[in-house]
Amino acid sequence: MLECVCTHSPKPKMILLGLKPDELQSASFGRFGMLKPYYKTGYETIDRVLESKDKAEPFLLKSALYRYNTIWWRILLYHFITPGVKGRNGFTGKEVPAVFPTMQHEKVGNKISQEAVDIFNGIVQICEDNQLKLLVFIPPVYRQVDRLDPSTEYVHAYCEQKDIPFYDDSQDEMFLAHPELFYDNRHINVVGCEKYTQMMVPRVRELLER
Repeated sequence: MLECVCTHSPKPKMILLGLKPDELQSASFGRFGMLKPYYKTGYETIDRVLESKDKAEPFLLKSALYRYNTIWWRILLYHFITPGVKGRNGFTGKEVPAVFPTMQHEKVGNKISQEAVDIFNGIVQICEDNQLKLLVFIPPVYRQVDRLDPSTEYVHAYCEQKDIPFYDDSQDEMFLAHPELFYDNRHINVVGCEKYTQMMVPRVRELLER
């Protein structure tokens, strides 16, 4: 998708890359199905990625029914969202749950995926090639870990080497003390998003002013 963004004019001034704490443990492409409606609409990168799934995919993608059958529920969902909420400033946050999540204590794995590392490095390279400023961050999660994740260690070291701003907020004390800011253990809710935005804005502004 970043390659597609870079083909547009004007290009964005900055890319904000949000990662999970264990982002590089595996290379998952499950959500590429969301791109199927854009097949053969002028985005060569999307075409190439979708067709690479398996040998039958180029033939299946010729069907409009097939391209939309994995996202029909999302299309219907947006018809039931209150108009004042849908797309407010381009964002629909996760609601505040009736029951707040409970703290999880997790052991961190030891491995990272070389394929995932290559993808992350490739994103950095695309930004460099297109002279795009890049800010990498890990948003808060409601879980505590026994040590720093090797995925996070790699991202931190690589960003430091490339002089890229990197913020690991996954263990932010303020968020860990307030479960009411989370939708579940991995996602902040709309109230948490507002507070996190307040943290991110000065960081973005600082990078833009460099």
